[in-house]
Amino acid sequence: MRTGPGEEEFSKWLIKLDNSESPPGMPPHKFKLKIGAIVMLLRNLNVHQ
Repeated sequence: MRTGPGEEEFSKWLIKLDNSESPPGMPPHKFKLKIGAIVMLLRNLNVHQ
């Protein structure tokens, strides 16, 4: 995908804005994990359920 002048900067700004959102009841965007910690990542494949 080609981007025009300023589109790349706008895209970076939009990602930062999206990552700064913290809806009530949701964990923060950045997780602080310890080295060697066991982590299970889950993904909701059917968002309509």
